[in-house]
Amino acid sequence: EPDNKIPAPAQEPEQINTPSDSLCCELVLPAGTLRLKGKLTPALLQTLIREIKGSSH
Repeated sequence: EPDNKIPAPAQEPEQINTPSDSLCCELVLPAGTLRLKGKLTPALLQTLIREIKGSSH
């Protein structure tokens, strides 16, 4: 396998130092890893997607 392969995003929420009732979303990007903890609203996710799409151009 090539060494430059981008790792796949985590399929399960991170449990280390995270209360069981707290959600965690991990997004692995070429520039780094983004971890969002807590309640993720549709508006927050839409803004995040819009920003990622905008920075890719």
